Amino acid sequence: MRLWGLLGMYKWGMDTLRNPPEDPVMKGLVLAQVVVNTGFQVLENAAYLNKYAILSYSKKTEGWMWMWSTRCWAAHIVLEFFRLERIRVLQKRKGKVVSSVEEERKSRENWKKAWICNAANAPLSVCCFPGV
Repeated sequence: MRLWGLLGMYKWGMDTLRNPPEDPVMKGLVLAQVVVNTGFQVLENAAYLNKYAILSYSKKTEGWMWMWSTRCWAAHIVLEFFRLERIRVLQKRKGKVVSSVEEERKSRENWKKAWICNAANAPLSVCCFPGV
């Protein structure tokens, strides 16, 4: 199933190009996420296929692909922190953007969950950086 991830990347990229966020900073962040996630998916898929001798790259090249796929994932995590912060900034600028107190509470709760989930993945993504 992991090889099908490129289809999701394609759909995400096309959806983003067809309906980009209105905020130019958010647009840049989301487009950058599409690029690094596509890089992650391509490199991980190639390394995975090479691991099972479906592709014929050297073990050194396979190691390079695994390392750079993880670095692309780390870049996504960093970009996601920036994206979440941008959401917070835009919501503060607009003031109250939801119609009820319950919706506002739920919106804040969802933002915190996304931030915590992203923070939990951050340490896992630094394994392929020199000196770490």
